[in-house]
Amino acid sequence: SLVESSEKKDPMGTKGIRITGKRISALIGIVMVFFLGCTHDASVKGFLESDSTGMEADYKSNLDKWTREARIYKGFDLELITTGIYLSPEFRNSYLNEYTRVFRSTDDAKKRLEQEQTQAAEKYDEFVIAAYTPEKQMNDFDKKKSSWKIYLVLDETLRLEPDKIEKRKMDPVLNYFFPFASPWKSFYTLRFPRHEPKEGSSPRTRGDEFRLLITGVRGTAEMKWRIR
Repeated sequence: SLVESSEKKDPMGTKGIRITGKRISALIGIVMVFFLGCTHDASVKGFLESDSTGMEADYKSNLDKWTREARIYKGFDLELITTGIYLSPEFRNSYLNEYTRVFRSTDDAKKRLEQEQTQAAEKYDEFVIAAYTPEKQMNDFDKKKSSWKIYLVLDETLRLEPDKIEKRKMDPVLNYFFPFASPWKSFYTLRFPRHEPKEGSSPRTRGDEFRLLITGVRGTAEMKWRIR
């Protein structure tokens, strides 16, 4: 048989030796002691440093502060879950610090990113949202003939449509900075102009509170923010 042939050809002469659980444990212990004894102190420090590079408290605090969620139900049936964050100047600054910390950006790279964020905040009100719908075809915010309409409501008389809706492909970087996203949700950025279309116009005035309205045949979801 195969067992018999393997016993006959055993080059180590282990036939008849019983390896007990205690012997295995002892062997594992010896191996661990050997490797630990050979580990350089710098490697241990490097491991501890890499283990402590989670999200900074300031960024997490701003993420929580500016994130909202809304849902649409029809009876007991869920129609939409949407989670969104307003990219306020305060959040942008926190994002800048976290991004440059994570990627250890140079001073020049940080200045460029800071300039980009400042210019974007002056021109647009921007939101990042993640949306889930039970029917995949309903998750079409970026389509011209979407199932939904999205408005930024600045006050009772001023309601804006987005200048741009972009669907983003989820990746580890986006998932880190916007952890409310998931494989079951679609990820979008929404951009609303802060100025009138005519050149040289001043930013639109608004109250302390504004709303992001997502509405369609399945219902209406509303997320509110206060800037003061």
